[in-house]
Amino acid sequence: MSAIPSIAGADMAERTRRFAFLVTLIVALYGGYLYVPDATAHYATVIIDGYRGIYNSAWMGCMTAQLSAAFLTLFGFYLVRGAAERDRVLDTGDVVAATPVRNVTFLIGKFASNVGVLAIIAALMYAAAAVMQVIRAEDRHLDPVAYLLPFVLITLPGLSFVAAIAIAFDVVKPLRGIAGAVAYVFIWTALLAIPGSHSGAGHWTPFDPFGMSPVTSAMTTAMHAAVPSARGDDISVGVMLTHGNGAGNKTFVFAGVPWTAAIVLSRAAWLAAALALVTLSSFFFDRFRREEPSRRKGFGFVLDVGKAIPNVAGLRLYRAELALLANGANIFWWLGAAALTVLSGTLPIDAVLKFVLPIAMIWPVERLSPLGCRERRWRVEDIIESAPRPILRTVLAQWAAATTLGTLIVSGYVFRLATTGHVEGALACVVAMAAVAAAALACGALAGTPRLFEGAYLIVWYLGPINHLTALDFAAATILAPTTLAAAAAAVAVAGIVACLAGKVATRAA
Repeated sequence: MSAIPSIAGADMAERTRRFAFLVTLIVALYGGYLYVPDATAHYATVIIDGYRGIYNSAWMGCMTAQLSAAFLTLFGFYLVRGAAERDRVLDTGDVVAATPVRNVTFLIGKFASNVGVLAIIAALMYAAAAVMQVIRAEDRHLDPVAYLLPFVLITLPGLSFVAAIAIAFDVVKPLRGIAGAVAYVFIWTALLAIPGSHSGAGHWTPFDPFGMSPVTSAMTTAMHAAVPSARGDDISVGVMLTHGNGAGNKTFVFAGVPWTAAIVLSRAAWLAAALALVTLSSFFFDRFRREEPSRRKGFGFVLDVGKAIPNVAGLRLYRAELALLANGANIFWWLGAAALTVLSGTLPIDAVLKFVLPIAMIWPVERLSPLGCRERRWRVEDIIESAPRPILRTVLAQWAAATTLGTLIVSGYVFRLATTGHVEGALACVVAMAAVAAAALACGALAGTPRLFEGAYLIVWYLGPINHLTALDFAAATILAPTTLAAAAAAVAVAGIVACLAGKVATRAA
């Protein structure tokens, strides 16, 4: 068991020394600030039938627990995903495989590292909430226990379960790639929605890995006691526009959650469930076994799209980058891409916007996600840097190739818009794919891993094209607001290219 702290400590040290982790902490601090809007703000984060609690320690601690359960459990998965897989990518798996460390010991060490990273981020959010309590000055008496108990009993077990799911997705082969990244979005939705349907004033459910229902129950009970005239127990957690200052001024006093033995035991059970999931995952862990080429399954299908580009001096780099992006895809990926192209150009437009186009826009993510960090992964930076203007030329060629690949998948829809008089929509769709390509480059260059882009893009895709959040629904905007989409996507594309170039230059200087 002494190996577990060593594995966890080494993995945490490697993660926390990255520039990306510093950026994450800054974002966490800013998130802690946004969690606590003042009474004149035009948005609210936790409201019950239009009311919120006075900003005392009990409310702030529980509100932070609620918001962490709503947001950090989603973002956190993509932050820590890849802990076990990282050794395979860095070619240190052979060293691990040669050690006497048992599979379950190794994975528990990685799990502990995941929990540690997420706990640091959550603790920073709680600290920011405490500072904001003093700044908002509705109740400046700080009660450390009122912050500590929600952190220990609500947030940590929930984040532990997320950390365990990340480990399971790392070692179960079909879930290592983009399939697991997409699957978690829907798993997370179910884990939030099922407890919410069984909780309310005076009621909570133990089937709640993120721990929102005990806090929801206590908050709604306190609100009804303070405001008997209030009807229902509709609690909203997130960012809600208030269209005025009503929610900021309608307050009640919240004394905290009555931490019963049943609540404590249920939260401990979810921590145990996380450990059980990691233990079960150890049976699927292959100890970074290398698959012999002769045993690799496949149909021997190769589609060299690079040959479609003329082999001339000005296009050779673009030709090579397009081949690198597309040639590794298997036959099923190409069949899916072809089907999406045909369906987006033939099905009724409502069906295309609701179903086909969102899938088409997520389809190339696995091919695009290595952009920006691929050279670092394969250790070919020195070869690339021997060419004239290596950074600018390579980044622009990769961006053009990625935009081409994304546009090909939605080409049926683009052609349809262009031939039916919606030229602005067709152009906006192409620019949107260019923005996605630029975002992949920026995330890869800044984070050094494809996970950041996968997580960020999947969240935007889930909130926008899937759940139709107007501000992020770039699929529907190709019809409803093409000019606005084109302008916003162009700005994202420019910012992404600039960020990628800056990341590349910083890495080269280091």
